[in-house]
Amino acid sequence: MSADITGIILYKSGIEQLAKALQSLQWCTQRIILVDGNILDTKVQTLAKMNFSNVFFHSLDTFGEQRNIALTHVKTDWAIFLDVDETVSPQLAIEIQNAISKTDYVGLYLYRQDTFMNTVLKHGETSRVSLLRVAKTKAGTWERPVHEVWTVSGKTKTLQNPLFHTPHHSIQSFIGKINRYTSLEATLRKKQGKKISFVECILYPLGKFIYNYVALFGFLDGFPGFAQAWMMSFHSLVLRVKMYEHV
Repeated sequence: MSADITGIILYKSGIEQLAKALQSLQWCTQRIILVDGNILDTKVQTLAKMNFSNVFFHSLDTFGEQRNIALTHVKTDWAIFLDVDETVSPQLAIEIQNAISKTDYVGLYLYRQDTFMNTVLKHGETSRVSLLRVAKTKAGTWERPVHEVWTVSGKTKTLQNPLFHTPHHSIQSFIGKINRYTSLEATLRKKQGKKISFVECILYPLGKFIYNYVALFGFLDGFPGFAQAWMMSFHSLVLRVKMYEHV
């Protein structure tokens, strides 16, 4: 059964991931792919036709702006946003459809379950992530250029079934995302007038590792938990070094 909801995916690369994400949105009334740039791979065209999806183009400036532009193409009362590396579980799809049939909510938070190095991470900060990804189309807008949030006015609810997330298929891709995201975040913080000290560059990344690996029991996830904790620490270090060098 289709729900009166549009599924939206922002796309830059990763055709296999896009196929899985679109497949998990088959229950939606409308599906939109918003492509970063003006060149559309023929594989994306074929995939869109197979899934009856609309494809639009807009060069990416910030992620928040890109999501707000995507909303302008939505014709349904509700929308759900997926990253290209996320999929909606069948149980979550049913739960979303049941929730949006009630009129007292304007937004739904989804619990995100991360898989890293073929392991579902049950500990660390990524195991505690819940994101507002389903909302009424006109309930609010996306804010922040990176690590963006959907701010809505009205009652919200957190659903129980997971949104599956496989963000990094290799350490190489993980490092690439760290470089891209930290540049956007550092630029934002500099515009906000935030400053960084040499001491913070040393202490914060170390504290980040201890927080994830020890305080949040990341060590219970084995080597993937160890690697994840160090990568999150590295993310913190790169961000602060970029701020320190006046990005």
